[in-house]
Amino acid sequence: MAARIEPGDWQRLRRIFGYLFHYKLIFVAGVCATFLFGLVETAVPWLMYLLLDADEAEAFIDAERIAIVLPLILVALFLLRGVLGFVRIYWNIWMQATMARAIRRDMIFRLLRLPKSYHDSESSGILVSRVMQFVDTMINNAAYVLVNLLQDSARLFGYLTTMFIVEWRYTLVAIVVMPLTIAVIRYFARRLRLHAGHQAKALSELTGSLSDTIQGHPVVIAFGGQEREQAKLNQQLDKVRGINLRQGVASALNMPLSQLLLALALALIFGLLAHDLTGGRLSEGQVSTFIFAMVLLPLPLRNLTRLVELVQLSLAASTRVFELIDAEPEANPGSFAPNQIRGDISFSNVGFSYASNPQKDVLDGLDLNIESGETVALVGASGSGKTTMVNLLLRLYNPKRGAVSLDGTDVQQWDLPTLRAKIGMASQQIILFDTTLAENVAYPDVGAKLDKQRLRQACKDAQLEQMIANLPEGEQTILGENGLRLSGGERQRLAIARAFYKDAALLVFDEATSSLDADTEGGIKQSLQALFKNRTVIVIAHRFTTVEIVDRIVVLEHGKVAATGTHAALMEDSPLYKRLYKAQQLKG
Repeated sequence: MAARIEPGDWQRLRRIFGYLFHYKLIFVAGVCATFLFGLVETAVPWLMYLLLDADEAEAFIDAERIAIVLPLILVALFLLRGVLGFVRIYWNIWMQATMARAIRRDMIFRLLRLPKSYHDSESSGILVSRVMQFVDTMINNAAYVLVNLLQDSARLFGYLTTMFIVEWRYTLVAIVVMPLTIAVIRYFARRLRLHAGHQAKALSELTGSLSDTIQGHPVVIAFGGQEREQAKLNQQLDKVRGINLRQGVASALNMPLSQLLLALALALIFGLLAHDLTGGRLSEGQVSTFIFAMVLLPLPLRNLTRLVELVQLSLAASTRVFELIDAEPEANPGSFAPNQIRGDISFSNVGFSYASNPQKDVLDGLDLNIESGETVALVGASGSGKTTMVNLLLRLYNPKRGAVSLDGTDVQQWDLPTLRAKIGMASQQIILFDTTLAENVAYPDVGAKLDKQRLRQACKDAQLEQMIANLPEGEQTILGENGLRLSGGERQRLAIARAFYKDAALLVFDEATSSLDADTEGGIKQSLQALFKNRTVIVIAHRFTTVEIVDRIVVLEHGKVAATGTHAALMEDSPLYKRLYKAQQLKG
């Protein structure tokens, strides 16, 4: 193509089409068929030449048979063109489908292996936009460019060859104009590339904001935030519109200016041909053939100039796509992978702050030992570090200083899948998938891996039996997106059932009963007490009724252990715990 492409752009284009290199035979066959498809069209001017210059035609075909042979050749050419056209269209669809599958597979693979800190910094709407919208933009434009580059290059080659054979001097006049056209194309290519990058960023921001607004719809209407959200989205829509208009101006000017240069060349050549025809230097067949090819020449050249814009769009989208694929996966330097664990946990001088606010230490020199088989409740005001401690234990984050150990081994030295497989969890952030209740409880076990007996026992222990009986298809009922068919209490019981099913030696209940009514919570307590036996358990609950079944309560304040002991002892010795408890009682 005419426009200059930077070395990094070539590498990205090669990387995009590299997903097809595993299918070399199909790829080469498609390239050849598409090139021939464009080349076949350029044979038509020669049929006109043979028709108008009978003397020349008789050198190849009997004069008596010209009226039969030429139409048959024309039909054969278009039949061949039809077959090649089918291959070209199918190859284009095949390329798009194959690249989309492979690229999205790589993106999903990376998404599932990125650290939690990455997901904290990127909204779900932007990530979904990258996997869906940006991949479509990248591969659809890239495939279109390749197909049209091949067929229009073949047309350009065929028409120029025809013109050279008929009259090479006038053909050179047409070629001299091409560098001027290329200069125009390069200028607008740079403009289009700039606008394409701005457009991709603006659309990504709009997608993220729209996703947040839709997901937060209950909050928006409850707090009367419709006008605020409308104003924010309107501002982003205006920004996208402005970018589109500027991009449209550059695109609209690109084609007519390049065509004007070609039109000037055509006008000059028309005059020269008319002079040679009247002077008898060229025959009618030669002039007609040259004019036919020359008039058709701007069409492939015009199409090639259009490809510049599409390449820029594809490259702009590829930046976002490959940023995700190339993102650093969650580190797993450890290799310690025992079959069984005791459940001894140690936090030693642990300090931690989130990337969003690195100056504020959520944990600051925290020291805590939890013995195997002990049930410990973590309590404290919001932001005191309760959930952060669990996140560090699961190695969703790494401490800034100090160490977190399990069974005497720093969790940094554990193999990550092994570490997390040993810990069951019922979190305050209840994530349910759009699949059956059974697969949600047994996650990630599906199919033959799903233990139905263990599933039913887990549901019974979490008091889900009555709810399951009321569902239209029982445990095989599809729950909908994020469990939309369930109430808050039902969702939380299902999360608890998931922990029962996992049957891990170390359990974490992070505010796991905060959405349950008193009767249900009381029933689940009995099941939890049975489950807690001979296991290490960490309970985080704002509802202090939950801490009645624990062995020890740890009170956190400003990222440190402020007090530890039983409920009765803390009510006597810890003003902070007493204040927290009374505040909870007032809330009911």
